[in-house]
Amino acid sequence: QEVLNMYDFRNLDIVKNDDDPFIPAEAMYFRDTELPIESIIPDYVTLTVSGREIATPETRIGEYSLYDGGTFINRRFPSRQITVTYALLAHNDNEFREAFNLLNEQLFNRKEFQFYFKDDPNYYWTGSVTAVEEFPAGQYQGKSSFTITCTDPYKHSKDPFLISGIKEFKITEDIVYPSSPDKITWKYTGDVQNTYIQDGNGHEIMLDGIFAAGDELELIPDDPKGQFVYLFGNPNPWRLKLGVGIADIHTFYVKKGSNIVVNANCEVVLEVSKKLL
Repeated sequence: QEVLNMYDFRNLDIVKNDDDPFIPAEAMYFRDTELPIESIIPDYVTLTVSGREIATPETRIGEYSLYDGGTFINRRFPSRQITVTYALLAHNDNEFREAFNLLNEQLFNRKEFQFYFKDDPNYYWTGSVTAVEEFPAGQYQGKSSFTITCTDPYKHSKDPFLISGIKEFKITEDIVYPSSPDKITWKYTGDVQNTYIQDGNGHEIMLDGIFAAGDELELIPDDPKGQFVYLFGNPNPWRLKLGVGIADIHTFYVKKGSNIVVNANCEVVLEVSKKLL
């Protein structure tokens, strides 16, 4: 009860932005509305958030009965779970029920959602609520929690790097972890037959077609519409060439030091969000 009393003086009118000093530093924001839950549910207050700190890797070590120690095989980062503990400070049945109607709507009206926190506004996570703690029975005021599972364990910068080059160039931007571009754009300055880009890590994307100066072609690897390729903004998915020796668009990645190779007669622009664990 003590942890709740500190919020009893709070004016619970809906707030419109994060200027309100009573919105906690760890308040969770939905990226599509740019609002914290506190702005949507007047009786809701974030208490703590866990799971955003050091990532827990899964490491494979080979052990051999005839030798001391072991051999490092590989390391991967599994899905990350972020748990939000909150207080609900309703004063009657109607406030209590409306608060949970709104909370359920916000947490479950999207299969996955992008979210961020007030104390880290430049990076967002993507996840889905996979577990909830039962709220104390018979109470209008109490604390509980929900857990968001992020299948991508990384947080991503809201503002991507814009990296451009011609023919062959090196990535110099501070991209620490291998990252797939959010978008690749080819701006043609002359005739080109078949378009390609190589990431310097053994991966290549190739697109079919004859292009001329002034043409502009875009590739969106995680296109929610499933079209992937656009010519002057019009869907051209059939241009994506997949086959023997051609990497799938999701295996192409860049990081600082990557050597990028593209066709002559075109400038390429990569939009790459910085990833952090």
